[in-house]
Amino acid sequence: MGKEQKKRLQTWWGQILRPLLAILAGLRVNVGCGPAEERVLLTGLHAVADIYCENCKTTLGWKYEHAFESSQKYKEGKYIIELAHMIKDNGWD
Repeated sequence: MGKEQKKRLQTWWGQILRPLLAILAGLRVNVGCGPAEERVLLTGLHAVADIYCENCKTTLGWKYEHAFESSQKYKEGKYIIELAHMIKDNGWD
């Protein structure tokens, strides 16, 4: 792969793929939820609860319990799952 191709791939990764590594989802399976706490995130103040794998207890992301800004209310009840924390092992079919 040439320098120009590598540069384009890095740009594509940084601008397109990396933001997609966090998924705003409404469904969850085998995920536990910790207590809610207030956190200042990039989009403002939110009450969020960490979510974790029920099997291995790894923190996977968080659940939006409450958004304090009206423009962010659509996030309430949704989950952010950071794909960087997802590990596939032989238990998955």
